Amino acid sequence: MEGIKLIDNHAPLICDSCEHAKSMHKPIQKECKALLAKAFSVEVRSDFWGPSPTLSLGGRKYYIMFTDNHTHFTRLTILFTKDGTLDMYKGFAAWASTQHSMRIKHLHSDHGGEYTGSEFSQFLKEQGTERHLTTHNTLQHNRVMESLNRCLVEQVHALLHQSGLPNTLWAEALHFIIWVKNHTLTKVLSNVTPFKKLTGAKPNLAGVPEWGQCIWVYTSINNKLGTCANIMHWVSFDADSTHTHCIYWADKQKISVKHDIKFTVGHSIISIPSIPLSLSPPALTIHVPIILMSSTSTSTPTQVISTP
Repeated sequence: MEGIKLIDNHAPLICDSCEHAKSMHKPIQKECKALLAKAFSVEVRSDFWGPSPTLSLGGRKYYIMFTDNHTHFTRLTILFTKDGTLDMYKGFAAWASTQHSMRIKHLHSDHGGEYTGSEFSQFLKEQGTERHLTTHNTLQHNRVMESLNRCLVEQVHALLHQSGLPNTLWAEALHFIIWVKNHTLTKVLSNVTPFKKLTGAKPNLAGVPEWGQCIWVYTSINNKLGTCANIMHWVSFDADSTHTHCIYWADKQKISVKHDIKFTVGHSIISIPSIPLSLSPPALTIHVPIILMSSTSTSTPTQVISTP
């Protein structure tokens, strides 16, 4: 090369035009290497999801999650609007204080307006809770909750597709998925369930039904010839009472809580068509054998006559 002289003194070179044209996001680690919190409610992570393209049966379209960073136990609530975020956080904080005698020390969330409002900020200040916000438009900094969100939505799609139930049951599917998550092993806790990490007791998963499966539900109808049970769909355990279940009525498009239910063997039900009253069943010919015994013996038959 002639006409120019190259000088390389390893001095930093900053080109404004290059920065303008080639700037990129800084690399973010794919795995969270932060240690678990030392105790329950020391660090709580939260995320808000919505709006859903399909309203739930109750007309809701959002949900909010709170996950403890020590036990990885998650609580989820379905909301009508974003305005209910503060009330849901107050409820979670009250639950942690009453049931576990712990106060939330750090709250991790994104920079969404539902977390940064004046009322929310004032409540955190009154509670002495420190807030940690992720950088705007950098969802990777809230990777724990964003990853959980993605997994939840994928599992909701799978349950609705497998069961054949309508998309309006996405909220019921979410509650069941969160229940399963809290009661199954997780790698981050070294193969311990969040439920055991929180309560110290092993969860009992014996006889957990398949979501959306058909079941028989007892109906109290004052009719001697009426139906005693109807076919419904099981969607979850009832969180507010024991030994009860949440049942989906497809014909009425509603959820109810029932105790008198019966799970079918093999998770399948064979429907037998009823016979209209106007049609009489065909006559049946039954042959009944009559055995004539000898008067001298009580054990040996002497003649068999088949009578129509």
